[in-house]
Amino acid sequence: MRVNHIPTKHIITEMQEVFLHTSQALATSSGFCQRTSPISARSWVQGLVFGWLSNPQASLSELASALGAAGAPVSPQAVQQRFSRAGTYLLRGVLEALTRYALHQATGQVLSRPQHSWLNTFPALWIRDSTLITLPLELQQQWPGTGGATGPSAALKVSVQWEWRSGTVAPLHLTPAKEHDQKAAQEQDQLAAQQGHSIKPGEMHLFDLGYFDLEWLGHLQAQGAYFCCRYKAATRVQRLEAPGLLDGPVLEWLEALPTTQQQVEWEVKLGERAQLPVRLLAVRVPPEVAAQHRTKAIAHNRRKRQKVSEERLALYGWNLYLTNAPASLLSLEQTRVLYRVRWQIERLFRLWKETLGVDEWRSQNPQRILCEIYAKLIGALLTQKLTAFCLWHDPARSLVKCAHVISRHALSLLTHLRCDTALARTLRALQRACDPAAKLNSRRQKPATFQRIQLAKNP
Repeated sequence: MRVNHIPTKHIITEMQEVFLHTSQALATSSGFCQRTSPISARSWVQGLVFGWLSNPQASLSELASALGAAGAPVSPQAVQQRFSRAGTYLLRGVLEALTRYALHQATGQVLSRPQHSWLNTFPALWIRDSTLITLPLELQQQWPGTGGATGPSAALKVSVQWEWRSGTVAPLHLTPAKEHDQKAAQEQDQLAAQQGHSIKPGEMHLFDLGYFDLEWLGHLQAQGAYFCCRYKAATRVQRLEAPGLLDGPVLEWLEALPTTQQQVEWEVKLGERAQLPVRLLAVRVPPEVAAQHRTKAIAHNRRKRQKVSEERLALYGWNLYLTNAPASLLSLEQTRVLYRVRWQIERLFRLWKETLGVDEWRSQNPQRILCEIYAKLIGALLTQKLTAFCLWHDPARSLVKCAHVISRHALSLLTHLRCDTALARTLRALQRACDPAAKLNSRRQKPATFQRIQLAKNP
């Protein structure tokens, strides 16, 4: 039997609050409406968001049609004229307002116990990462890129925290691409703290090496939270074994193992000063996979005019994980599966770019480009919200298939936005369309993530 974890009334209230009230409340402060205009702030936001959600390559005529459905029948030329700095301020303000609702909904949705019993150990599962949107050089002063050998550039970094169990995307954090992930993460955490979100005991955090920071790991541990990440080469590790403390390079420990041993686990202390008690888990990588990783790393560093150390090249022969979760909660096999879940956020970014087109536009006008990016990011958050509403109860959900169904219903959602009853009918129709049309098929040779979770054994 289908179980819906997000009430229809909740979705209706949030959509109307953001697209009817918040957008209009920002009309004056953004500078969008300084005089009487046939295009109101709310119709501008609704028309662009739902117009591009319906068709990421929408022309001016299609956008004008969407604005008409939002209550502002105007010409394509009138739409073109409103792509201004004030328009970008308005859309970014709505984007920030939309994400304020997110953290209040990250309630740790209970997953189906037969499939996900071991994941239910963690009340929340936070995945953190960022993605870049390359911009025209005209926007370099506002959004400076990383530069490098190619010279000045412009790019926007979108930092995301995704609570995977409930499907909630926490407030997006937009920064210039040149800002380091760790600094962007600190700013994002401060924003979340201001909105009342704090790290809770028992929750799990997944992130890649761009966020590896011993101080941050220590903070998570002090709050009673767990983390799972890769080992960063050259990080000081001390191995705990009777009768004393063994200290030495991780590579030496691995090279001392029999060639037939495929995996190993050690209790260690991480960092020379931090001395964080964690588990270091190592799984041997097939030689052909290790060779591919080494070739890719050498090519990447050559472009940056850097050399890859011999230690790092040797470590590509292993997958090395660090976690402070005890073995009684997370076995080595489950750690491998859990870290694969982190890649789901890469699929989310791929969906945003390839399906929703957040990094594509049909203009050379910098302000129109920013308007399009902000409107499409709003649409991306709305898509994730509706995906969680329609299909998050099912571990076999497909983000891409669900997004296509939502796209087909986008203009219907816009048309019925103001009427609770009609919007509720449209949302129920959307649910029926997603189930079972937006599900993944089981695969034998290359199991999907939900299948790997089902197969992982309890400790």
